[in-house]
Amino acid sequence: IIVSPIDVDEKKFPKVTEFINKIDELKNLVKANIIGIVKSQPKISTFKSDLYSGKVLRVKLSDSTGEAILVAWNEQAEKIKDAKIGDAIQVMNGKIIVGINGSIEIHAEKQAVLSIIDKGDKKEELNETLKIAELKSGVKRCNVTVKVLKKSELKSVKVAGEEISVIEALVGDETGLAIVNFWGENAKLIAKSEEGSVITIINAAIKLSGKFIALTAGKISAISLNSNSNANLIEPPITKINEIKDENELLAIEGIVISVSPVKEATVKGKIIHVSSLTLRDESGEAEVTFWKEAADEASSLRIGEKVKVLGVFLKKRDERIWLSSIRLTKILHKQ
Repeated sequence: IIVSPIDVDEKKFPKVTEFINKIDELKNLVKANIIGIVKSQPKISTFKSDLYSGKVLRVKLSDSTGEAILVAWNEQAEKIKDAKIGDAIQVMNGKIIVGINGSIEIHAEKQAVLSIIDKGDKKEELNETLKIAELKSGVKRCNVTVKVLKKSELKSVKVAGEEISVIEALVGDETGLAIVNFWGENAKLIAKSEEGSVITIINAAIKLSGKFIALTAGKISAISLNSNSNANLIEPPITKINEIKDENELLAIEGIVISVSPVKEATVKGKIIHVSSLTLRDESGEAEVTFWKEAADEASSLRIGEKVKVLGVFLKKRDERIWLSSIRLTKILHKQ
């Protein structure tokens, strides 16, 4: 409880928020006050020496101007150890340290005032870790670890008058494939990463994109690039052609090319695009696969008898034959 003296009119004094600094101002400061949104899970560790022992917590915070690492020591670490992604943390009288690579840390030592000021109304399910096969509508947010299989070009779109970066990627794990839309700083990070990179997306939003379940990594999502040492363990499962039944699932298939059609032109929504098709055979059966746009040009160059793996196709129709179609990010891999 804070009680002001009787003769003090609080309205005449500025609000605390008027003393808040933006993250992009911190490089020129020694001490600062910030309010930031939690972008990563807090990591707490202990240390011990002959003279001293204690604990330290590190967590990434962001505001509208950038990101910084909050480093909380000892009793300050205890105050925010249960913070969740999306919570808002206020730091008053934090010590600023700028790394040689330009990274910014704000240290909450004994003299700082540190608190969680907004829990963000997030539910426990935000931190649920799922496999792609477990994604479903009804689960609003989740964490996933996936391999980036193919990505689009980085684009800039205008949202509410503001230019925002966006990139789309086909990702996979050992249970399936999905499309992820990355926005803002997350999009820029993915644009710099290599295809084949393994990433963990924290607090991804689950949505229905057309007929497929997709993910969105926006402002309150965080991404970490993992070591590629386990990249070979994260491979999407290959579906046998004769076992394809679900029209609402992105698939990975593998087989021998037994026929290829030349590229043709088709008009879709007033635009002329390329289209081609091929017949693929595995030990269970055959499928006709239609490729669109850039994928059509790539597919038409395949040779009869060549073994290929195709990532990101879906069941268009199944009658006496199986008809599959590509998506924007379908990837064709040549097999030995």
